[in-house]
Amino acid sequence: MKTPFFIPAKAALLVSRPLSRFSDYFARMSPNLRASLKISRIGMDEVEYIRLSIVNALAIGIAFGLLFFMASVRFSADEYVKAWGPFMVGLIFFILYFSYLMLFPFWRVARAADEIDRHLLFAVRHLVVQTSAGVPLFDSVASASTGYGKVSEEFSRIVTEVNGGKDLSDTLEKSATGSPSAYYRRIMWQIANSSKAGYATGEILTDLLAYLTSDQMTRLKRFGSELNILSIFYLSTCIILPTFALIFIIIMSSFSIIMPNATTLSLIIFFVTLFNLVFLGMIKSRRPAGIL
Repeated sequence: MKTPFFIPAKAALLVSRPLSRFSDYFARMSPNLRASLKISRIGMDEVEYIRLSIVNALAIGIAFGLLFFMASVRFSADEYVKAWGPFMVGLIFFILYFSYLMLFPFWRVARAADEIDRHLLFAVRHLVVQTSAGVPLFDSVASASTGYGKVSEEFSRIVTEVNGGKDLSDTLEKSATGSPSAYYRRIMWQIANSSKAGYATGEILTDLLAYLTSDQMTRLKRFGSELNILSIFYLSTCIILPTFALIFIIIMSSFSIIMPNATTLSLIIFFVTLFNLVFLGMIKSRRPAGIL
């Protein structure tokens, strides 16, 4: 998959060769990075990824440091600012971009898990209908390999490997091991174990469907309770506080203590818009993945 690196990998790995020992030490401090890289299907190990991250973050830091230095020279800044400003700006941007690169695989895993969970319930329901009608498990998986987003992509890989001669149960276990979704892993392992043991797959799928439905209702109720708290936060930050601020400014301006201008009103509008965006992001991040 695409990575957020802008320097070619071969050149960055060649330049970062002296950082191998440090990258290996940092990789041991991040034991979950290898699994995240594998699940995200980023074609490199954790040491190479850390080396590439350091080089790209250094390039970003140096670029912004030089920009700050040229700006300080252009506007005749203080000598202290010219001396230490570029270093501090470069260090800040290096830390920010390196942190982003290190969090990128985990973010990709979480996003892929949400995309799978969003369609998983409907895909399992499709399998239940098919197997209850007497359709073999493999044919049911093949029929669900389209129309269910990321779940269909996983099913397509299963169908391709089974058509290539691999055992269905082993392929289901392999798909479960490499999936970022805990629900998908649990369901695939249950199906694979029942298939190996010779149990009726339809009954197992029916129980799994009931479990997914019940769990989604639980998550929905939890999300509803969190919305009550978030609504109080929204009312206080986006309605009550701005209203009080405007009333206070109007009262103070009548006594000529505070004279409102376009800048003051622009700042109020900016912060209200920012709080609204933060609020929408909080709702989106807490919404259960299976809720459309």
